Amino acid sequence: MCYISEEVWCCQVSADFVEEVRQRLYPTRARLPMWFRPVLIVTAFQSLRAQGVEVKTVSNRFDLSGLMRSPLRPDFPATLNPADHLPRIREMAPIDGSEIVEWMHIAFAENIALSARVEEYNRLGSQLVGTTGDCAVPACIVEDTRFRSQPGSEIQRQGYAVVVTPQGSYNVPVREAQTGIFKDHLSWGSVPSVFGYQWTGVLLKWKELAETPINQSVGFYMDSACNTAPQFFLTTPPRPKVMARHVITLSSNKDQKVKLVYRNPSDYTRVLANFTVDVPQGTSDVIVTFVGFPVPPMVAEIQPERCVQTKLERYEVR
Repeated sequence: MCYISEEVWCCQVSADFVEEVRQRLYPTRARLPMWFRPVLIVTAFQSLRAQGVEVKTVSNRFDLSGLMRSPLRPDFPATLNPADHLPRIREMAPIDGSEIVEWMHIAFAENIALSARVEEYNRLGSQLVGTTGDCAVPACIVEDTRFRSQPGSEIQRQGYAVVVTPQGSYNVPVREAQTGIFKDHLSWGSVPSVFGYQWTGVLLKWKELAETPINQSVGFYMDSACNTAPQFFLTTPPRPKVMARHVITLSSNKDQKVKLVYRNPSDYTRVLANFTVDVPQGTSDVIVTFVGFPVPPMVAEIQPERCVQTKLERYEVR
């Protein structure tokens, strides 16, 4: 009797522990439509085919219209490049070598730009979270995802920083960026600068994906080293269809090659289709046509080139 009681108690402790851990984890959620029932899943993904991609120029002009100002500093203008904020920050708080040092300026500029990009994505009814700052002390943490706290000298010596997630870890090379893609987790990290003990890192994590149709501007975050983060969207036909056209309107301040990767919403590591598209300076419609029985919901990953200012104007599935 005593043995049974102990076993029951141990099982209860284990269940409580598992529930506590589960509540601390925040996977990247994608809300599938009601019409996409389990009976359709296998045939939809097995039958999916991409018929092609075309690019149509809408305008040769690029501007910053539709972008948001930072909720942290709405007095700063909207911009896609955090370096644009540095002159004003240096004037406001000159470097004195003790209380104000260079990495603080960089982190401040990146926070202004980052918070604006987060707001743009979240106004779509989604949840993107992010942070930037000195990742040695006090460290960079977003919910269940963090940079491993190490001195800048160690980061320089090994050549990379480490992002730790509940699904595993990934390395981010110094002054470069890396996307973390796991079964139910999407994040991005960059290490734009290292200063002795201090070093700056940027973390983004997609908590709930924005869904099509999207008709508001969403900027692609760029850090101070010109690393540009991707954006992820759940793309869903409005009803079951055997052919669906994805219309993506992108604005770019220069010619570039944009990578499009379509992923399974039940397992983000499973790639369904991928393309590299030549997008000219200005505003363009990128049209991707899929066929399937029916065409399923997919997660679209859009990755611009480094050092190119890019914004999404629209994403519709017709």
